[in-house]
This record gives sequence, C-alpha cells and structure tokens, in this order.
Amino acid sequence: MVNGGSALLDLFLSLFLLIGISFALSYFWTGILAGRKFRIVLFPGIAVHELSHALACLLTGARIKKVKLFSAEKAHVAHEKPRLPLIGNFIISFSPIIGGIAVIALISWGFGYDFPPAALSYHFLPDSLFALIGNLFRFFADYYQNWQFWIFSYVSLSVIIFLVPSKQDLKNSFQSTLLGFVLLFLLLHFGVFNEPISSFLSGLAGILGVGIFFGSLALAVTIPAYIVKKLIL
Repeated sequence: MVNGGSALLDLFLSLFLLIGISFALSYFWTGILAGRKFRIVLFPGIAVHELSHALACLLTGARIKKVKLFSAEKAHVAHEKPRLPLIGNFIISFSPIIGGIAVIALISWGFGYDFPPAALSYHFLPDSLFALIGNLFRFFADYYQNWQFWIFSYVSLSVIIFLVPSKQDLKNSFQSTLLGFVLLFLLLHFGVFNEPISSFLSGLAGILGVGIFFGSLALAVTIPAYIVKKLIL
C-alpha cells in the first residue's frame, strides 16, 4: 500500500516538474519563433488546451459562451460558473493537463509505439532519473528514423508547451484548489479513506509521469534547435 503523505508529495513534485518542463519549452520556442509565428506553428497545442477547457465545461455544467482557438490576441474559452460545486472550477482550470497527456498517449498508441514506463511516478530518486534518461535514449533510438516520430514529437512539443494552466485559470481555481488540498491533507492526516485516496493520488502521479517523459523527449529535441538558431543569428 502506498503511503498517503508520500503519494501526495510525489503528486506535487510531478506536477511542479511537468510545469517546469512546460515553461522551459515555452522559453526556448519563444526564442526560436517570435510573436504570431509562435502561435501558428504551435497551434495544435493551443487547440488541445482550449478544447480541454471546453470539454471540462460540458462535464461540469458550465455554459460555454465563446470558444476562440486562434486570434490576434489570445485563444480562450469564455464560460459561466460550473454547476458542479467546489471542484468545478478546478476541473476546468486543470483540464489541459489531463487532456494534453491523453492526446499524446492516444497518438503514441495510434503510431504503435511501445508505451514507455513513467519513470518518475511515485518516487523521486536518483535511480528514477537515470531510468528516465535511459528510457528517453531507447525511445529515440527505436523510432527516430521514422517520419511518424517527428510528427509525434512536434505534436507532443506543442501540446506540452500549452499544458500549464494560465494565470486566469489559476485565479479561477484558487479557492477550489486550496479547499481540495486542505481536505486531502485532513483526510490523510486522520487516516480517513487513506488507501483509496493514496491509490488515486499515485494514479495521478503516474499520469503526470507520462507527461514528464514526453516533455523531456520534447525538451531533448528542442535544445539543439534552440542552440542552432542562436548560432545562426
């Protein structure tokens, strides 16, 4: 049985690492592509992000007023308050993480790739980091000669860049996120539903671990492109 406190810690560490990878990718690609080019080239990630919000709105009963996948300013989904109490805003705000990872997993499955283990799930240890690096090298070596690999890398890259909730998303979900964290902490502290909660948190960490793997793969492809761009200019 997974310890509740350990599962919660691993979930947060996985989330922070995935967010860090997303910000790093965004930093490198805004250096490679400027302004409108950035939004055009990476449009698949924008579409997945906003459509994930839209689907979450439908699931939580929030009436959608407008969906903009591409504009001169910023893509967004305008919606009313969700009917699902307490966690509705949280689900809508963080839906791009689950939606993005689901899209990457589906494309990976569609191309017939052997789905790699989520090396950073559950425990952040040196062995896990070495396992992640080894899995990345094996995945790259197995598939880099196929044209599908580069399409997959492109889509994964664009999706992971826009995986992170926006500032407005975080603002909308602040209260529900804080309430959820306090509730989880209290339940785990007093041993209420410890086993199912721990299993659920470990499962979420595993999902994030998949995102971390493919985000790391996208980062490995991105850094050489960024260096070449800087050397040329």
